[in-house]
Amino acid sequence: MEPYELYKIDFHLFEIMFRAISPLAKNSGADNIVVRIFKLMDMNDDGFLNFRELTAALGLTSTVDIALRFKILYLLHLPPLLTNDLLFVTGPNISENGAEYASDAVEYFDTNILSGTISESSLNDLKLLRNFADQKPSSKTPHICLPSMSEDQFVALCNTMYDLIGHLTVNQEMYKNISKISAILLEIGNFNKEESNKSNNQNNGEWFINAEQFVATALTFQELVDFIGQKPNIVEVLNKLRNN
Repeated sequence: MEPYELYKIDFHLFEIMFRAISPLAKNSGADNIVVRIFKLMDMNDDGFLNFRELTAALGLTSTVDIALRFKILYLLHLPPLLTNDLLFVTGPNISENGAEYASDAVEYFDTNILSGTISESSLNDLKLLRNFADQKPSSKTPHICLPSMSEDQFVALCNTMYDLIGHLTVNQEMYKNISKISAILLEIGNFNKEESNKSNNQNNGEWFINAEQFVATALTFQELVDFIGQKPNIVEVLNKLRNN
């Protein structure tokens, strides 16, 4: 057994740590993200995160550079992490009872994976997302490209960003920034659709954006960069948790 396998935590403890540490765990936005990041990093689907998986999950959302954090935020809104059942579950319905939502979502993932009811295609998609999250910056292996995002998935991503900043008056400027990002990316998605129709000589192409377009657009809004790019003192936070 590898040394990092000796330390494991379940979803409940991970949720406590994630909410205390990660900038992506702010306000009701955490309810959208915590289940998916847990499932993403639970590489062997045993319902636990070992020490290596835990540090990777917290690092990808708390300490890596801002561009990669935006890519992880994008990734968490792709299938099968974002399922059809969860696609339109946003806003007040989640924030009123995040624990119940999280429990139901974890049960959905575990039941479907263990029972084999998730399609082979979905399992391959999940493997690709996990490979992206697990790749090393200095790796000599080919860069892993994330799949494009549909319009419905993009709407879910925008809802998550709104949830992350909460509903405080001081965040009105951030609301405006997210609205601007949404508007820009909606236009980019329309352009992608038109170009796809032209290149394929058809008129029924799908709206889509890719990860690079999302990241490049988000990086132009400094207030959002500062918010998502916060770097908490993890040791200090863990000491506070230990003393509570």
